[in-house]
Amino acid sequence: MRINLRNMFAFVAIATTAAVCLVPLAGAQEKKASYTLIKNVNIFDGISDKLTPGHVLIENNLIKAVGAIETMPKGPAKPA
Repeated sequence: MRINLRNMFAFVAIATTAAVCLVPLAGAQEKKASYTLIKNVNIFDGISDKLTPGHVLIENNLIKAVGAIETMPKGPAKPA
């Protein structure tokens, strides 16, 4: 049986491309957001001399919103 190098090269190229494209999908997991709401804090905006009362919403350890936050997003809540 004779092996055609052109066909072998095409097969290797296709297999490598498929492996590179599919590997990130295999490890992809959807991470659920976690929220912390800190209520009744004094907010300094960096401009005025006054402190403004409000709340701070933290999502996955990053500040998501500051001020008058009406509702808490759905997801696991951490105690503040």
